[in-house]
Amino acid sequence: MKFDRKESHKSGWDVMQDKVFSLYKDRGQEPLRKALVVFCGDTAVDGVNKTQGRLSFNEAAVISQGYGPVNAAARRINAPVYLIDIGLQKDTTAISGILHQKVIHGTHHGYPAMDKETAERAVSAGMAVAQAVIRQGIEAVGLGHVGERYMLSALAVTTAALHQRLENATRKNGYRLHLKEVGNLAENPLEVLAATGSTEIVAMFGFITVCAKNGVAVVFDDAVSGAAALAATIVYPEVLSGIFPSLAYDEPVHKMQMQALHMEPMLHYGITGGAGLGAAAGLSFLDWIMMNYGKAE
Repeated sequence: MKFDRKESHKSGWDVMQDKVFSLYKDRGQEPLRKALVVFCGDTAVDGVNKTQGRLSFNEAAVISQGYGPVNAAARRINAPVYLIDIGLQKDTTAISGILHQKVIHGTHHGYPAMDKETAERAVSAGMAVAQAVIRQGIEAVGLGHVGERYMLSALAVTTAALHQRLENATRKNGYRLHLKEVGNLAENPLEVLAATGSTEIVAMFGFITVCAKNGVAVVFDDAVSGAAALAATIVYPEVLSGIFPSLAYDEPVHKMQMQALHMEPMLHYGITGGAGLGAAAGLSFLDWIMMNYGKAE
């Protein structure tokens, strides 16, 4: 794993330092109180679905028992892992170690992915988890997800968020891109997220807005948590100061999100799984910045 530090301009490194120092300007240099929060949900379960939720169920079970890669990473940075079933296809009530907040047994294939009431419950669940984390004194959270076919919803939410920008960009190049009209995200977030999202993205949207508004840093890594972060900044621009990317990798949806957010992820490595491993690395990076507070010059 490596990170970039560019000296020729105000790079992602400089921006991240500035944000961290601004967010925690009134505290000491000791390590942050951290947690990893992993939301679980399956996408398009009534489409092509050969596994019927077995893969995501098994992955959640492994994490719930403390045996996942994210658990090992969390132990290294002294952070608990909170695992929330918000929309897995299979029933997980028999598994200990999972917070059961299921609003649907997987989202639908096509539009809408869920009804507006289901989306509202998912947002509320994410907000409630954030409030619980804040009450525990957590200062920085890494976001992860477990689920199947998650890139379908990540792409759909990102496309909806950048709808006008994508159409304008193709028009400048002499093309005409017609995207499905699902509404204005800034004006009708629940409607758009219900049409395009998966439960874990919708819950992360709620989680991010509460944490960032309350001075708790949120670290995200891949295109799924990135879709939630992008949506949150479009609806609530003020949360931008509290969210941090961790992972840079060669994936088109992730790259679109980073460009739209004007963010430059610092960590480069070959892991692209979304169960929070990249976010854990990002949390350790925030700690490193805090411990070097005042030494940047």
